[in-house]
Amino acid sequence: MHAQGFTIYDLDVNAPHQEFIDKIKEAKSPILAMSALITPSCVSMKEVVEALKENGLKDKTFVIIGGRVKKILYP
Repeated sequence: MHAQGFTIYDLDVNAPHQEFIDKIKEAKSPILAMSALITPSCVSMKEVVEALKENGLKDKTFVIIGGRVKKILYP
C-alpha cells in the first residue's frame, strides 16, 4: 500500500514484536508508526521499542506513536 509517497506495511493487530523487527530489516525502513486506541496497547508498543533497542535498530528508526487512549502509562 502507498500513501503520500510512503510505502505502508500493515502488520495488523496483535503482530508479534519480532514481526516488527523482521519487517524493518527487510524493508530497510527508517520509520516505524504505531497507533493505540486502547490503553493496553501502550504496554505492547513499549515492548516493541525495547525490541528495537535489543536489535540495534532504535538509533536507525524514527518511531511515531499515535492514537487516543484515556490514560497515559509512559509519559
